[in-house]
Amino acid sequence: MPLTLLDLSIIAAYILIILAVGFYVGKNEKLEDFLVNRRKTKLVLLVTSLVSSTVGAAFVFGIASGAYQSGMSLGITLVLVYIPGFMLVSYFAPKINRFGRKYNAHTISDFFAIRYSNRVRAIAALLTLITFFVFLAIQFVAVASLIKVITGIDFTIGLLLSALATIAYISASGIKSDFYTDFLQFWLVIIFLFILLIPIGLMNLGGFESLKSLPATYFDPFAFGGLEFFIGALILGVPLLLVDMSMWQRIYAAEGEKTAKRVYLWGLLIIIPFAILPTLLGMMAAVALPNTDPDSVIFELMVKFLPTGLLGIGLAGVLAVVMSTIDSMLMVGTATLTKDFYKTFFNKDADEKTMLKMARIFTIVFGLLGLLTAFLYPDILQLTLVGSFILVVLSPAMLGAFFWKRANSTAAFWSMLAGFVALLAFLPSMPKTAFIPSVLAAAAVFVILSYTAGHSEDETLNPA
Repeated sequence: MPLTLLDLSIIAAYILIILAVGFYVGKNEKLEDFLVNRRKTKLVLLVTSLVSSTVGAAFVFGIASGAYQSGMSLGITLVLVYIPGFMLVSYFAPKINRFGRKYNAHTISDFFAIRYSNRVRAIAALLTLITFFVFLAIQFVAVASLIKVITGIDFTIGLLLSALATIAYISASGIKSDFYTDFLQFWLVIIFLFILLIPIGLMNLGGFESLKSLPATYFDPFAFGGLEFFIGALILGVPLLLVDMSMWQRIYAAEGEKTAKRVYLWGLLIIIPFAILPTLLGMMAAVALPNTDPDSVIFELMVKFLPTGLLGIGLAGVLAVVMSTIDSMLMVGTATLTKDFYKTFFNKDADEKTMLKMARIFTIVFGLLGLLTAFLYPDILQLTLVGSFILVVLSPAMLGAFFWKRANSTAAFWSMLAGFVALLAFLPSMPKTAFIPSVLAAAAVFVILSYTAGHSEDETLNPA
């Protein structure tokens, strides 16, 4: 169904509103506004921002793609990971918030630097940057896929136009305007997923009855990646959220320790349904739309079944899903480049004005690097897995920092390096389960060196 003037007007109005809010809230910003909203953010803004940024392209379209190809397995696995994962983050949130205020921290690598050393900061920051390059690329791929499905514009052109426009907007805002735009995008995502896509599934795809015609493998909880992926994800995936810097940024920005803790409990209750719906839609689409590109299946459903007007709202919802996550990805990259590399290693005496200027420049640089990644490997599902696999390598050093007095700088550094090298070695032959040997390697190195190496003078054993 071609876009009508009404559809285009709805999309244009949404983009203009988001741009206006972002630029208005972001004007006259200081560095603390840009990075952590002066650590005064209220619970409602934090919860809506958490949900909006979590329920991004990797989440919605990745789950739908996995369900279209192999059924309920990926969605169920992610729900079972998110429940203990969010509870774990909630448990540590007060301590992280307290640490942020005590040391004026802005990144997860600030924690690694204080607890271990600047050498550990550097490798943690590098792995975080690589991870969020990948996550950012996913959002750009999703936007380009949407443009191609709806307008027929070539992938390359669509990707360029959408990416450059988004980078330009975010480079002028920062996390303060991110919170306010995410608040608006949260409600649009609700409309998109629960008011628009539920009727598609129930009224046009045959509803739950259509699922009966799927092969039995679509109801196998181990279909995606096998039993190894399922068990490995449950055991090793839970700490993934604890080493996700976008989680730390929201905790740093919270107005207090109690607020930081409650954010993730409320977020968990809201996010679980968001994982279930794309799973059901992907499975229904496997019946109704066979031989469709899995990464574009939700877009195909919208174009095929939504009438004029609702299609415009639906497309604005897709943009909300993507843009709200791009905000977070860019902010992670910007803060890491500005604080962990520029300030720490290149210009220790940089004043606030210089730091804010560099933060805006790094936003553009990081965005363009994410765009390049999207060109090189435009596969939403596999990009999601690779990014998550890299991030989870940090988990042994993170858990050790909180729980184990023997944990030391040498163990943390070589643990991260060994885990990343193992991931690169196993990824070609184990694309869905390479995180298992990589995390095991990281954990083994961490434990051995924690026993055999001593603490350095730079370490702070009780940073929070």
